[in-house]
Amino acid sequence: MSEVLGRDNACFAWLLAHAPALTVLSCTVGTMSWLPPLVHLKHLDLTLSGAAGDVCAALTSAKSLVTLRLAAKNISAGVVGVPELHLGHLSALQTPVLQGVSPTELSLSEECLLSVKHAMFDSKEWDSAPRNVHMIQTCALPRVSTALPAFFLNLCNLHTVILFVDEAGDVRNLVSLGPLAHVRRLYVQAKKLYLKIPSIVCWQELMVNCVPPGELMLSFDDVQAFASTVSQCCIYYPTLRGLWCADLCSALSGMGISWSIEGSTADKTNVYFPESCNVDFGDCSCGGCLECLKRSLSDDRLQA
Repeated sequence: MSEVLGRDNACFAWLLAHAPALTVLSCTVGTMSWLPPLVHLKHLDLTLSGAAGDVCAALTSAKSLVTLRLAAKNISAGVVGVPELHLGHLSALQTPVLQGVSPTELSLSEECLLSVKHAMFDSKEWDSAPRNVHMIQTCALPRVSTALPAFFLNLCNLHTVILFVDEAGDVRNLVSLGPLAHVRRLYVQAKKLYLKIPSIVCWQELMVNCVPPGELMLSFDDVQAFASTVSQCCIYYPTLRGLWCADLCSALSGMGISWSIEGSTADKTNVYFPESCNVDFGDCSCGGCLECLKRSLSDDRLQA
């Protein structure tokens, strides 16, 4: 595994010398507008600190790519636009990741599982998004007054959503999580959360995190269906609104499902089930970034 950082001239010279033999490459590029052929490269973690130039076009020649992460270096400055990415012919590509970048066009094979991190939520752009989006992580969704964006429903292969919202709903207008009922792993965080939980969900892991000093209110269409379907659930709240917690714990007890409620910090309460719950959204699960690749290689060595 090689990592190239610093001035473009040094990066360029190093790539020229080692490109034919590389299988894993993590590098940051600035104004460099060209990449040498990377025909044997399987894993690429590419961070853009300047204009993308023709770097994106060069990716089309990396026909052995299995994982690809294309990221903006300064994510806090906003999402960076990059030229079109036509990667549908890369038959080996499995897990592309776009982090803080937005290509003008994007084409992928149907087998790819695309992860999008730090995305902007422009409904017009997402209406034409590839249907094989596997994971969405964002900190760019403003206050939700009545409903989540409808485009979530179109992403039928969506598996994981990590959603940071300013506020969602109010006491009189609860925001339904229906557009995200089909995902397997869901994390929602906001200052204030007033949410409606549909009767039919596919969630295997759910974490709801209400940030102090906010308040949390949940309304279940069918609390027993929720308790029997969700494998692991963890809910944090500083202030409780309504009787949802009592209803949930009663349903869990009636079904013989263990649960626990505790004050995890001075200003937060945590209710979770089952008692062995180990929901954790701290580690990345996109499968295409350097962190995931290192973890995968480490697991392979342990199993060998």
